[in-house]
Amino acid sequence: MPDPRAFLAELFARLSPGGTAIIKTPNAAANEMYFYPRLAYRYAAEAAAYNGWRRSLDMLFFQPVWACDPPRHLYSFSSASFTRLAESLGLPRERYAIEFYWTPLFANTFTERALQPRRSVLGQLRRAKFAPVLPLELASKAGQLLARRLGWLEPGGLILRVTKPLAAGAAA
Repeated sequence: MPDPRAFLAELFARLSPGGTAIIKTPNAAANEMYFYPRLAYRYAAEAAAYNGWRRSLDMLFFQPVWACDPPRHLYSFSSASFTRLAESLGLPRERYAIEFYWTPLFANTFTERALQPRRSVLGQLRRAKFAPVLPLELASKAGQLLARRLGWLEPGGLILRVTKPLAAGAAA
């Protein structure tokens, strides 16, 4: 969205009394993406198409996450900036909550690709090419789980959950 504040204001204005809007976005403070090399490569390639390879690699290695990769994402939000956005819309704190979500552990990984069903002989050979990488990736995933449990990683995404109050005079 070119103007997230205007979009959310319109969305909340259209929300029915008692209704809940759920907005999900990448977390600008995320650092768990370093454990997803296939995903990082795909994002880098898409970002390079719009930002150039030099800028994209700089974003990959020197920023926590680079969710701003036009045209997919024009803005990145952290929990603090998501809170400021909600407050700028005049939402009382009891009407919204900011939550986090983790990227599934084996989403967009070589392990996921290797375990996909392959019917043809060529498909089986394509699966076999991942075999040398899998032990390293499994060790990386064990490290990722440990880092999550120790609180060293920031989750990959944010959720803003907003509930519109019931109309005045309605039963609670």
